[in-house]
Amino acid sequence: NLKWITLDEKKNEEDYCEECGTRELRKMIGGLVEKLVGEEKNNQQTIDSSKNNQQNTTSTIKSSNYNTSSIGISFIYPMQYPSQEKNVKGLRISLLGAYNENVEGLDMTFIGISGTKKSKGGQIIGGGLNFTNEMDGMQAVGIGINYSSTFSTYQIAGVGINYAENTTIQIGMSLNAASKSSTQIGFVNYSEKTNFQVGFLNITKYLDGIQIGFLNIVLKPTAPYGYVLPFFNMSF
Repeated sequence: NLKWITLDEKKNEEDYCEECGTRELRKMIGGLVEKLVGEEKNNQQTIDSSKNNQQNTTSTIKSSNYNTSSIGISFIYPMQYPSQEKNVKGLRISLLGAYNENVEGLDMTFIGISGTKKSKGGQIIGGGLNFTNEMDGMQAVGIGINYSSTFSTYQIAGVGINYAENTTIQIGMSLNAASKSSTQIGFVNYSEKTNFQVGFLNITKYLDGIQIGFLNIVLKPTAPYGYVLPFFNMSF
């Protein structure tokens, strides 16, 4: 006997077929299809996200390059190139002073004020003021002041003052001052914490090293009034 059945009737018949397992097979296939479709969507989202990240990185690089110049030239601030909000990576030369956000490389000023927020390399001035928030390298002044509000690796002053919150080496004929220093060599040396001082007058609150000078003064909690020793002092 021939019997005409529709697709829906065939589907219902298969759904309730206990022996052939068609219902379970259909569920398994449907689950696999959904999983594959989901993975494809996730892969596409990952690709799109990667493209967006690449575009953002490229945009950042272009923006960074736009804000950075390989050379800086200044007569006196603000008569300079590039402008103060931009960076110099390479060489900056000024006659009477300059200021930029960040300077990396060699920074030379004849006389005046040389300023940055962050400097890396060498900041050299004949006479005047070198100032920065952070110096990764050397500050040198013939007559004047080297100033770093946070950290400076090396500071050298012919006749003048070296000041840094934290410093590795300070050398000057007048005054070296720091909150924390490794080595100070000068006429007068002051540091709250130091390892090595050589000068006419050496002053520190906490000494973990050696002082060599005409007068060596240490102020620390274990001594009510501190102590003064001539010529040589050592504490470890």
